Amino acid sequence: MSRLSRKTESCSQKMTRRKLRTQIKTIRAYTVRLSDDELQELDKLFNNYGRCRDLLYGQLCGINHMTDVENWRGPRDRIRQHEGKIKQARKALRSWKKAYAENKTQNMKVPDSGTVRLARQKLLNEQFHIQGRHVTEAVKEVCMNLNSMWTNLGLKLKKIVQANESLAKEERQYLNYVFTASYYWQLILQGRENEAESSKESKYPVLRAALTKDQLRHCFGYIRRLTRKHKPYPHSSAARCMLYDEIMWKVIQKDGADHLDIMTAVSGKRKQLKLTGPFCYANKKKRGDVQLILDRDKKRLEVHRAIKAAVHDLHKSKKKKVGMDKGLATLLSCSSGHEYGFNFSQLVNAEAERINRRNTNRNKYIQAAKELRHELSALQAKLAIQAFGQD
Repeated sequence: MSRLSRKTESCSQKMTRRKLRTQIKTIRAYTVRLSDDELQELDKLFNNYGRCRDLLYGQLCGINHMTDVENWRGPRDRIRQHEGKIKQARKALRSWKKAYAENKTQNMKVPDSGTVRLARQKLLNEQFHIQGRHVTEAVKEVCMNLNSMWTNLGLKLKKIVQANESLAKEERQYLNYVFTASYYWQLILQGRENEAESSKESKYPVLRAALTKDQLRHCFGYIRRLTRKHKPYPHSSAARCMLYDEIMWKVIQKDGADHLDIMTAVSGKRKQLKLTGPFCYANKKKRGDVQLILDRDKKRLEVHRAIKAAVHDLHKSKKKKVGMDKGLATLLSCSSGHEYGFNFSQLVNAEAERINRRNTNRNKYIQAAKELRHELSALQAKLAIQAFGQD
C-alpha cells in the first residue's frame, strides 16, 4: 500500500470517527457515622456559612446586580476591596493610638470619623466566624444561583408575553429579546435605557427602531410591572450544603481506607473523616468544586461531585439482540451460547435445604390449624341449626 493511500485511509477514519456526547453526572460519596462532637462542629460551620450566604442573597438579588452576578469574580473583588479599606483604616487607627500613647502625635493627622467608623466594621469572615475562602465560595454559590434565577425568570416572562394577544408583533419581538439580554433589561428597570451602548452584534437597535414612542413607553412599563410581580426574593433557609473548591478538600489514604480531608472554620486546622468506600474522583486531573451536604438525621456528610459522562444511545445501537434465560443450575444462559454463573445451584443448596427443613417442620402445625378451623366452622353451623329449630 502506498503512502498516499494510507494517508487517505487514515483521513477517512478520522472523518468517520464520531465524537462522544457527554452529560453532567453527579458522583456521591458518604462518610461513616459522625460522632456527636464532629456533628456539632460541622453543624456550627454549616449554620455560619448559611447566614453568610443569606446576607449575600439580600445584597445581590436586586436589579442593580443583574449583570454583576453573571461573573462571580466581580462581586468577590468588590468585597475584597471594601475589606482592604477596613484593614487600612484599622492600621491607621492603631498607629495613631500607639503614637498617642507615646505622646508622638504632634505631626500626625487625627483619624476622621469616616476612618473610625470604617475601622469598627467587621470583615465577613469575622462576622460569621468562618474563613475567607468560605466567604469566597459563598459569593460564588450565590452568584450562580442568582444568575440562574434571572435566566429562569426571563423564560417565564417570555411565556407570559406569548400568551398576551393584545401585543403587536413588533412589541412581542422586542420584549422577547429584552428578557434574554440582561444588559438592556437592567437598564430599562433602572430607567437608564437611553444610556445603552450600541453593538454591531446586538439586534436591540433594530427592534427598538421598529416601535413607535407610545409602543416603546408601553413596553417599558410592561417590563417593569412583570418583573416586579414575578421576581423572586431568594434566601438561605436551610443550612445543609456548602461549596468547596479544590484547595479546600482532598481525599487521602489512611489505615487502608479513603478519608475526606476538609478545611474547617479555624485557620490551619483541617478535619479528616473516613469514607464508606473508595473515591476515585479526587486526583489532580479530576479535582474541582464539590458540594458538601450535612445529613443531620443520618449523622453523615455527603460529597457531591459533578463529572462529564459519555452518553450511549441504546435505541440507535446496531448490535445484535441477545435473549437471556435464568435458571438454577446455571444462573444466566444467553442465546449467543454464553453462560454465566456455573454451579449456581451448589451455592444456594445450603440455603434451599434450610428453607425446606423449616417448611417441613411447619407443615404439621399448619395442618393442625387447618383441621381446627374446619371443626370450628362445623360446630358453628350445628349451633346455628339448633337455634333456628328452637325458634
